Amino acid sequence: MTTWFDTARLGMFIHWGHSSQQGRELSWPMVGGVFSLPFCKDIPVEEYYRTVDTFNPQDYNPQEWAYLAKILGVEYVVFTTKHHDGYALFHTQESDFSIASAPYKKDIVREYIEAMRPAYNLYRGYIGSILLK
Repeated sequence: MTTWFDTARLGMFIHWGHSSQQGRELSWPMVGGVFSLPFCKDIPVEEYYRTVDTFNPQDYNPQEWAYLAKILGVEYVVFTTKHHDGYALFHTQESDFSIASAPYKKDIVREYIEAMRPAYNLYRGYIGSILLK
């Protein structure tokens, strides 16, 4: 049986969060960095997490991302909903360590879900860490 994924070609992986405000890779700086990633310098954990309370991506526009993905030939999009640093980009009752406690307040994952499939028929995927902070 052939599935859509068997024939899918170009996909897009969206991987960002509060530390993106600092122009850093997610999580890796907390474990000493990775030499092959140019924006992945070793930083103290406190510095990495300092942007949690200021995360306010006012320019976040998943409808624009969906439009650009479609015109570039992307067939599926995978979104990191919660990275290993424990920060959730969705509203959750499991922890206060999420976008619900940030100035932005809106559920980024819900906005992504609503933007990707309806108008552009993009398959959606999600990845999230089970680490809880």
